[in-house]
Amino acid sequence: MTSVTINIWTILVAAVASMMVGMAWYSQLIFGKPWMRLIGMTAEQMKGAKGVWKSYLATFIGRIIMGAVLAILIGSLGVFTIKHSLLVGFVLWLGFVATTGMSEYFFSVTPKSWALYFLNTGQELVSIFVMTIILTLWR
Repeated sequence: MTSVTINIWTILVAAVASMMVGMAWYSQLIFGKPWMRLIGMTAEQMKGAKGVWKSYLATFIGRIIMGAVLAILIGSLGVFTIKHSLLVGFVLWLGFVATTGMSEYFFSVTPKSWALYFLNTGQELVSIFVMTIILTLWR
């Protein structure tokens, strides 16, 4: 394995960009209304939710970890083009996110819609694409 230099600023920017993708994805302008319908919540219930900042913080920490792992993989694989970064992102999404996400739907106590699965994993795919592009172009 080759030595890989980690740029913490790039990882932080990729993590913030990923969070921005999620905020846009689940906004009322894009998929917020169908998402709320699929999870059985109203806009009023969402506004009244407590402890949301903890969820955002935990998600951001997860994105930093994901960014660090992606940076190591991209550096180790010698990825230097957007095309190859998207390929790496897609393969990782398919092998880990799409497959492990299915378990939640197969083993859920309460039935979940496959539309929700595709909506959520679609957001993860776009986030991973954004992160891999940033991590590839800015080292």
